[in-house]
Amino acid sequence: NDGCPAADALDVRVVAIDDSDVIAPAQRRQIVKFIVALVRTLDSDTRFLITRLGGLGEADIQPLLSRCNEGAATGLAGLLVGREWSQEMERRFSEDVSRALSVVGHEGKAMSPIIEGVEALSMRREVQRANRRELILISDLLQNSAQWSVYPSVVGRTALGDLEVPPSKFGVHWTRVVLVQLQNPRSRSLQTVRLLEWFVGFFGVRSVAPVEVSRL
Repeated sequence: NDGCPAADALDVRVVAIDDSDVIAPAQRRQIVKFIVALVRTLDSDTRFLITRLGGLGEADIQPLLSRCNEGAATGLAGLLVGREWSQEMERRFSEDVSRALSVVGHEGKAMSPIIEGVEALSMRREVQRANRRELILISDLLQNSAQWSVYPSVVGRTALGDLEVPPSKFGVHWTRVVLVQLQNPRSRSLQTVRLLEWFVGFFGVRSVAPVEVSRL
């Protein structure tokens, strides 16, 4: 039981973690702290999901962790008392997040279908039916799939800078999008300002509010 009420039309805050490359231990600890901080600001009647990106279809976007803040005295599946945290509650939730992330980012993969993963995520029922949708994407943003890639030498794929995906390609508009760029020391030369600007522009036409940017 994730503490969610029976109604489907909840607000939803989704943390989508790119599983296509290795996440260093220090980055993993930073991600856990970042996620715990996100839950502290969770509004009532909001579903909180952690998912990983890496597959090419909706079936691959299964939640690693699901919680809800019902706004009651024991909201967020008992982790909150009213709107206040205790140290014990935070410790337990941090452990839950650490366990959820234990299956993510242990090996590099040849493909990194970030755009396709977010598209599949947007088709999930709890996202489609939500009144307010927040996406927090944690990724190095190094898109690489059969369709398009940041690696221009890959024959037959569209260079990311030349890509134009119409807004109708996504089934929903996000109320808020936060891009958290993970620094990838092996591909730092590709993690340019232009790449980040492209993703900001890409999500900018799919988000109600301006896209927010952070780095870990």
